Amino acid sequence: MVAPATADSYVQAMDMAPPAPAMTSRLVVMMTPADKRAIEARARALDLTTSELVRRAAASYDARVTPEEERMLEALADEFEAAVADIRTTLKATNERLDAHFAEMEAIRKRPPVIDLDDDQLAALRNVFWAAGDGRG
Repeated sequence: MVAPATADSYVQAMDMAPPAPAMTSRLVVMMTPADKRAIEARARALDLTTSELVRRAAASYDARVTPEEERMLEALADEFEAAVADIRTTLKATNERLDAHFAEMEAIRKRPPVIDLDDDQLAALRNVFWAAGDGRG
């Protein structure tokens, strides 16, 4: 038969739990003042002490990469390298085309202006000057 739960039995069960180890060791972590303020703000937002936030973050950190993740990273790196090579090729070709266009534009600017008028347009232009009193008409 199971004994009924009483306040005394509950306290007795709680006393049987092993005590939490005393936190007496320190770890000094150098960081910028801005980083420290950011960590302290995050701890306040989570209603934790800064120490507890850092302990939890350190405990959950796992820098190991699985073989599948490694393959994915290698594939992404290969794709990235290929994309960068394509971008460089495209930029080089674009720059070469721009240089050719700029050279062509500069050559056009250096040419004397050319007015190509048909006979009717030339006669109309002469009439404008004649009417203006130029007298060359």
